[in-house]
Amino acid sequence: MLNKKLFILFFLSFSIACTPDNKRKELKQVKVSLEDQSNSITKEELSLREVNQVGGEIYPVHFSKDINGEGVVVVDLEATKEIIQIKNSDGSIYASINYKDQHLKLKEHTYNLFDIPLETYKDLFNPRLFYPENRILHFECTKENKSSYKVIVNSKEEKILDKSSFGVEFYKWEDYLSLAYISFNPQKNPLRLSPSEKAEVVYEYNDYFFKVLKVEGDWIKIKCDNDCKTCDKGSLEGWIKWKNGKKLLVYLGFIC
Repeated sequence: MLNKKLFILFFLSFSIACTPDNKRKELKQVKVSLEDQSNSITKEELSLREVNQVGGEIYPVHFSKDINGEGVVVVDLEATKEIIQIKNSDGSIYASINYKDQHLKLKEHTYNLFDIPLETYKDLFNPRLFYPENRILHFECTKENKSSYKVIVNSKEEKILDKSSFGVEFYKWEDYLSLAYISFNPQKNPLRLSPSEKAEVVYEYNDYFFKVLKVEGDWIKIKCDNDCKTCDKGSLEGWIKWKNGKKLLVYLGFIC
């Protein structure tokens, strides 16, 4: 698919069948058209995603799942030199990921890490963000203790991830935002001069990506960033509301 300059978008923490060649592909400002996207994936897959457009173009790996837990556990699959084990509460193994051998073992089944059935993602292994071709694995964390994290692995279950696992790091939500490229819906949530819904609107278009400068409660101060797309508006910055209770109001992207 990428040979046709297409990159399938994954917006709600899904990863559809990919070949190992894809993970070696550099993804810099990959863009696809809505027409190309609709011709490349099924209606079922489209229903499980939320399309995010910036400046009339679609960019990969943006999602808008609501906020759960105390923060997010980020697993650096590239740095991981060992098998990542996700355990049941009794210490038995629920799932294991061998990135070197490109395998996911889940219960009694073994899957190619880049060719996992859609049903498995939906029902058994659906972390917040999982794109093995881009070495990305993020779990929402509901509890932390001295030796482990309790993480959400699907819509029904929480499992255990040991802190001793190499390449694993926990971020509170406020810190997790700083890892992402931010975009937003300017009609519902425009960029403002100060952290108030009554403040003057600074910019009301969805043309650029932003990085977080500061977090104040439900508001973040963001600045236009050049990594994904050249910011030709100069030093464009302002405040935007990033959440309302447990509802996430912005898009978070981790590649571009």
